[in-house]
Amino acid sequence: MGRTIPSYRIMLERELERWKRFQDFLRIDERVTFQDMMDECRRHASAAGAACFPVIAEAMYLTILFAHHKTLKELCDKIDQINGGLSPISKYSSAAASHTMEPKEIVSKIFSADKSIRYVGIVDPGPEYKVLESRMKEGVKSLTADKNDREFVQIIPEIMLGAAEKLEKDLGKIEYALVRYKKLTLAFFTSYGYTVTISVEPGIPILGVYERIKAFGLD
Repeated sequence: MGRTIPSYRIMLERELERWKRFQDFLRIDERVTFQDMMDECRRHASAAGAACFPVIAEAMYLTILFAHHKTLKELCDKIDQINGGLSPISKYSSAAASHTMEPKEIVSKIFSADKSIRYVGIVDPGPEYKVLESRMKEGVKSLTADKNDREFVQIIPEIMLGAAEKLEKDLGKIEYALVRYKKLTLAFFTSYGYTVTISVEPGIPILGVYERIKAFGLD
């Protein structure tokens, strides 16, 4: 008779038994965490077994990685709910962004918030940073080419906000970032998981504009 190939669950238990040597040298509180990680391998044994990985450790690593990502997404979703639909700026949470308002609607509301606003750009979270809206106020001529506007709002605001985000733990949530040119002022902030760029006429106090935008529930 031919030799029977052990099932994935049998091979899994053998490998977990081998891993227990690592667990034995952990602190007591760390052993609980490690045990939970091993249990994740058991919980997803059916999917891992069906994938037929040639090396069992590969299936175990993928299972643990999936469990971590699932937990991270659930936490990000809860944070979004607490923040009233606003997603964090962090690049690591792009998959969890929850958009509860369409970009066109956001642009229209921002323009109606303050008549000094010349331009509004909306960019989707990374990694692609797709420009969803790039619109000048009706009757206002852009000082730059549309191609330059799109390239700028696609990359620069996320870099500025992403860098500033590193200090949020000590200084609190970022309200907006500001670049002031001689001919106009640019402000960057987030709204409903999108990165938003606005431009206003030179000399206009941006704080007042931002407060009026907040009043529309777009902060």
